Amino acid sequence: MADTDVVIRPPTAPEQRRCESLIREAFWDVYRPGCIEHLIWRRAMAGHPDALPHLVLVADRGGDLLGCTMSTRAWVEAPDGLSRTPVVGVGPIGVVPGEQRRGIGSRLMEATMDRARRDGERAAFLFGAPAFYGRFGFQEASRWGVTTAEGDNFPAFMAAELVPHGLRGVSGRLIESPLLEVDEPAVKDADAAAEAPPVTRAEAQP
Repeated sequence: MADTDVVIRPPTAPEQRRCESLIREAFWDVYRPGCIEHLIWRRAMAGHPDALPHLVLVADRGGDLLGCTMSTRAWVEAPDGLSRTPVVGVGPIGVVPGEQRRGIGSRLMEATMDRARRDGERAAFLFGAPAFYGRFGFQEASRWGVTTAEGDNFPAFMAAELVPHGLRGVSGRLIESPLLEVDEPAVKDADAAAEAPPVTRAEAQP
């Protein structure tokens, strides 16, 4: 059931740090022991050139942050390697465990897609659950002849056109921002600077 009291908006500067903790809680022990998504958030908010500030959004209910999302610049590199088409890489998107399954993640996704479309972005890519993201127009990226950087395709690697025929004539491999490349020492340093990890397993928004 959707929460009609939730407002989707850009975060204030102090809320950006609060979002790092929220993302950490949402992803902790979901896809790996611990998580890396909070470090991606921190690096993005520190001014990484591939972060897209207009696509940083929070879900707010009366001053309480319930969810956060961000996006980064990505590119589809042509098969000959001579050109790149800029696209949006969506995520991470996280909702606090106690507020999941209430439509908050959907509201964040809808706002992200609407803002990206309004700002002239032609397509978005992500890795996620087809059953969830299919509701927002995402389909397997192989439909447009786009692979991962390693040349792979699978159902969780998805794309959506933000304007009619936004991926017409575009094919190749998706090149993600180096912002998303996180090594274990960096994660340990980030966790050492953060508060204690959650004591129970949290679920990330799919």
